[in-house]
Amino acid sequence: MKRLGRATGSLAVITVLLAACGSSGGSKSLSENDFIDSLDSICKRTDRSINRLDPSDRGFYDDILGVMQDGADKLAELEPPSKLKSDFQDFADNLNDQIKAAGDLSDAVDKDDQGAIADAQDELSKLSDDANNIADDLGADNCVDIGFGGATPTGDTTGGTTGGTTETSTANTPLPIDTAAPTTAPAPTTAPPAPPTTQGTVPPSTQTEMTVPSGGDGLAQDASAAWAPPTGWTYLPNDPSTSLTPFSDPVLGSVITGYWVGLIQNDATGQKAYMYISETAGEWTNEQVEAIYSFEAVSNGADVTTPLGNPGRVSIGVGDTNQFDVGAVILLHNSIAIFTLTGGEDMVTLLDEAFAANAMGG
Repeated sequence: MKRLGRATGSLAVITVLLAACGSSGGSKSLSENDFIDSLDSICKRTDRSINRLDPSDRGFYDDILGVMQDGADKLAELEPPSKLKSDFQDFADNLNDQIKAAGDLSDAVDKDDQGAIADAQDELSKLSDDANNIADDLGADNCVDIGFGGATPTGDTTGGTTGGTTETSTANTPLPIDTAAPTTAPAPTTAPPAPPTTQGTVPPSTQTEMTVPSGGDGLAQDASAAWAPPTGWTYLPNDPSTSLTPFSDPVLGSVITGYWVGLIQNDATGQKAYMYISETAGEWTNEQVEAIYSFEAVSNGADVTTPLGNPGRVSIGVGDTNQFDVGAVILLHNSIAIFTLTGGEDMVTLLDEAFAANAMGG
């Protein structure tokens, strides 16, 4: 069960998490809470990376070993507090043992040695159980059942798709924005009609995926601590904890792994807007796209393709008094939605600016 009470929303803590997940510098001595948060973050990234792998891919096991080794390297950068050193060392040693066992399994699969496959699977299963016990002792919830829901890889290349019944989504409602709208901006450029709502994989943006910080646990996170604002915009103080999130949505709840909310202001005009960023465990299906569009209040809008090639949808005049313009774009594992006061911004351009500010290599 997730420990939702642990404070992880401050800029200082998230800075530590991002450093632990991507820094190439030396080890850092952390407080007990910050250390567990950093460990949880590494485990979550590792779990997400493994679950994105395709078991039918010929390079599946090499990819798993690469992800596991990357996780081990990240762990080596952490400096645990003295109270947790013994358990953490056991956890790190266990991961190294799992890497060896996964290598043995890969070799056995290549040789089609069924006995060796069974032995390697048994070893991985035992090591996984041991790792779960150690993670539980550490209080690192995200380090329990890493990869494939806790199941060990089998080499089975058969796959399938999951269908489902579409249920009604609850639309997101932005908080009040206390500023008058500036001059009217150009209307968005319309594109072909929306894709059908039947299940299937949606062609995502052709752009490089946005960078993905850790977040989620059923609550909205502070976007200002994880994502850059669009060019020419600045974050204003905002409490995301009161925001509606898609974690409870009947379609999105099982696939959303993070949701961030930020209040931004245009440096030149003073226009204020809310920016919402979601992260998913896999590529969007048509059903999920329609659900996030519904949640972000653009269901009845016009489909667009932004100049950067991102598919999206824009609604002009949303809300009880038609006071908002809303836009959303769909990326490979993310969506971006922005609410502004009506007539204040070119939504298509603003969505691209938000994407460009956070795209890998941008």
